[in-house]
Amino acid sequence: MSVRKDSIFDIIGKGKVEFETSVDGKTRRVSIDSVLHTPNLRSNLISVSQLGTKNINVFFKGGNKALVLTSEEEIIMTATKFGQLYAVNVNRALTDIFITQSKWQAVSFDIWHRRLGHTGTESIYNMISGKLVDRLTTKGELSMNSLCEDCIFDKHATHPFNETSS
Repeated sequence: MSVRKDSIFDIIGKGKVEFETSVDGKTRRVSIDSVLHTPNLRSNLISVSQLGTKNINVFFKGGNKALVLTSEEEIIMTATKFGQLYAVNVNRALTDIFITQSKWQAVSFDIWHRRLGHTGTESIYNMISGKLVDRLTTKGELSMNSLCEDCIFDKHATHPFNETSS
């Protein structure tokens, strides 16, 4: 996937999203093709200009409502204004990723060690230095700050027994 030079965020893929919405009590299944996957953009946005290229019309009414209509003037979506954006009224997403948002931030090497199932430090270092995993970034040193008690305990051939009594 090529990235536009004038884009302020990375576009890493293109695909299709599906979701359900209600219009006048009737549930509609909406499918949008050629959706851009932009992981650094934390919100899902629908471009009104792109809808226009597909013969979909958007009408703004009353200052805080929007109607999305087909070329046959059938309403397929409604939206409500929040701040400067209009949010499509969605019943449920048909794919989990459509509604998933996360706040990303760099964490320590120790936390990545635990998140990656107590993976060895050399493997994690290779993932970071080789940029093999998106967003695997750390703050601080690229080494463990202390010994991992879970890893030490797991490497024991036998685990301690409770004292026995007769």
